Amino acid sequence: MLVYYGIPAGIVFCVVLSAYLRDTATPKNRPFDWFFIVVVTLLWPVTAPSMVWKKVTTLLKARSQRQKSSASIHPRSALEMPSHR
Repeated sequence: MLVYYGIPAGIVFCVVLSAYLRDTATPKNRPFDWFFIVVVTLLWPVTAPSMVWKKVTTLLKARSQRQKSSASIHPRSALEMPSHR
């Protein structure tokens, strides 16, 4: 049973720690930040789905924006497309 809790908790810890260490604007010596990382890790059944949801929605919005900007640069309708027969 510990494996089912420990492995995902370890993955969440690595993801959160990696993001925290990449953040250059945050000082790394504040105890509250490290406490928060531990709490997020221990509560992974709640925090992991939330993190995944945020990442997926961010990626989908970025993809949608790229498609919209691409369509505005090259506005072709179906009538203008050459047919290859």
